Amino acid sequence: MKIFSSLLDNDSKFRKPNDIKNTVSTSKNYKNESVDSAKVLNFFQTSKQKSYIVATDKMVYCIVDDVRKEHPKVNWSERKENLAGTIISTSSKTDKTGYIDFGDNHKNWLYTKSKFENESVLKEKIRKLLVDDT
Repeated sequence: MKIFSSLLDNDSKFRKPNDIKNTVSTSKNYKNESVDSAKVLNFFQTSKQKSYIVATDKMVYCIVDDVRKEHPKVNWSERKENLAGTIISTSSKTDKTGYIDFGDNHKNWLYTKSKFENESVLKEKIRKLLVDDT
């Protein structure tokens, strides 16, 4: 019975949050920092792909986990201090998706509207990731 339930569970195809955190070590900007306390936010999901923001003490990484690929991919990374004062903006694309801009350098990333109560909640969750609370 367990086999059938995993077949029906769409999330079972994707990597676990710790695997997503560990993907930051593949970034060209990775500086051997600990990912144990990294924060992870899944902001976009289809049946084949999830997009995440991962915030460590010093860096922010945007990671895409595509089930058709062997490994998740770091699409961009930025020093947390560079994003701290950044304006996070959103706009609507369809009834199910919208665009999110992480400042001027990382624009037009899709997000899944149903993952968040509204755009303000999404922006607040991202702001909390960017705040250095150490």
